[in-house]
Amino acid sequence: MRFRAACVLAVSAVICSVSAAAQTAAAATQVAPDSTPIEDIVVVGAATQRSPQTYARTISSGPMGRLSPRWNDRLCVRVINLDAEHAALLKDRIETVARAIGLSPEASPTCLPDIAIYATDDPDALAATLIETAPRSFRPARRSVTLGDEALESFRTSDAPVRWWQVSLPLMVDSGMPAITLSANGATDPMARSVSVEHGSRLRGNVRDDLIGVTIVIDTGKLNDVPFGAVSDYIAFVALAPADPRIPTGDFDTVLNLFDRTGVTGLTSIDEDYLYALYTASRAPTSAALQAAEIAHRMEMERRRRNAANTQAVTVANRP
Repeated sequence: MRFRAACVLAVSAVICSVSAAAQTAAAATQVAPDSTPIEDIVVVGAATQRSPQTYARTISSGPMGRLSPRWNDRLCVRVINLDAEHAALLKDRIETVARAIGLSPEASPTCLPDIAIYATDDPDALAATLIETAPRSFRPARRSVTLGDEALESFRTSDAPVRWWQVSLPLMVDSGMPAITLSANGATDPMARSVSVEHGSRLRGNVRDDLIGVTIVIDTGKLNDVPFGAVSDYIAFVALAPADPRIPTGDFDTVLNLFDRTGVTGLTSIDEDYLYALYTASRAPTSAALQAAEIAHRMEMERRRRNAANTQAVTVANRP
């Protein structure tokens, strides 16, 4: 797609122009024996249905009025300004997670980067340079493709150990062409949030939202003693899933709490369930609410499948 190629070329140009500057710069509650089956079903059922739904609605942060975006198929990962060993570990971890959810990472070392990861000891200067050097890579349209100006300013000035910026695009399902009008000055037409469709239905729309670019900046001075494997899982999640870094995630057991909570060692089961659900759910639901509901349902089904597999494994292991 021409638009995607243009954005990727812009990011590639930024890599060349900024890389040199960056280099310088607890007790479980037991159920009473006399509890009735009806009470168990009501209490447990409500809890398990609410948790994935809340997680999906909180974590999934696409542009206002749009679906939660995801990568469509192939993607290229580039790591800049990390030593060769850590760069290879980080790239490999992202690609491993990507393959597990059905994506196809590019093997060529010269592919145009969809996911660009920079390491630096001066992240504010680097973020500002990236935005100024390739503004259309960060805001190819005023609406419907990013979280907006306030979020971009937060990316530029963030004090987080890892900051990220995601760009998505509504595309027609059948043709893969942009479903919004993009102009030279980055503006969109008035239909940007409500796209007219010809072959949609109550069960299926004909517009999907794709991630088309993710920029991640690592502040090397703030990683401290956090294990690099856990950092790699954190970066893999924000590279592959829509997430607003400004949203608090303390109520969830997620890798996004890595730098705020002790005991987080990497992707959690609910993170993995979410990635699985996001990448197996319908590409063109008729609304964001239906998409979140489907993702929550798939998360719950995956949780049950995993629990059943674990129970079976324990049973087999305990056989005489």
